[in-house]
Amino acid sequence: MPEDALLDPDTDEFWKARIRAAATETGDLGWRDIQFDPMLGWRMRSDWRSDGVEHNSVGYRASNEFATIPDGLRAVFIGDSFTYGLGVANAETYSAKFAQATGIESINAGVNGFGTDQALLMWQNEGIALAPDYLVLGYFVGDFRRNGLTVRDGAKPYFVSSGTNGFFLEGTPVPPSDELMAAGFFDSGSSLRLLRLFRYAQRRIYSRLDIHGTDLNLNNREISEDILTQLRDTASAANARFLVLVIGHCEDFVPQYRWIENEIMRSCDALGLD
Repeated sequence: MPEDALLDPDTDEFWKARIRAAATETGDLGWRDIQFDPMLGWRMRSDWRSDGVEHNSVGYRASNEFATIPDGLRAVFIGDSFTYGLGVANAETYSAKFAQATGIESINAGVNGFGTDQALLMWQNEGIALAPDYLVLGYFVGDFRRNGLTVRDGAKPYFVSSGTNGFFLEGTPVPPSDELMAAGFFDSGSSLRLLRLFRYAQRRIYSRLDIHGTDLNLNNREISEDILTQLRDTASAANARFLVLVIGHCEDFVPQYRWIENEIMRSCDALGLD
């Protein structure tokens, strides 16, 4: 059984095991169409071309560059692989379909594996300067838990919420991944196989009983709402209309993470978001 089969996929330990496996198999982190970024952890590789997929010089999903100041209406799309359009050609991404339907210039800044924490940083570091009229966040329900990770495809920045005392960014600048690998950052922790088996069984039981109210999920709720608040406020300050596209998930015809969809919708209602 693969090492990561006994680990909770919503934990750093799971992703460290995946990275170790990739390094053992390929001799590197297994990155092909993404590249290291010290502020975001990683981003889509610049000037990439492959089977209908094109990235421009900064890694946005486009064959062209974008002027700093748009000639007409412009929308910036942020999010994970659903926004990026993993598995489809440039013209088939939902941001491209939006542009085709409306005539609004659309910039797809989605990145595979991102959480909404990294999407927020992408917006703050780059998106605001593009002066869009619309900011669209593709919020896949899995991103809700990614926000609680410090490592996924590689080490990543992350936010820490301390309730009324603040909302803090940690983990930046991110060190280069090859340095982290050499330093043992992705090595296994002290978890014993018996403990992993226990946690695996516990996770299966919780899933069957539909139990979600753990401290980890409470923390993720706070972080998610903090991120949405930051996106709302910074978009407003930039004179952009902020829209949230909630992307659900089903597996074997059984809805998964419906409770997360409900949490996201509750936050959107509470914050007055469309």
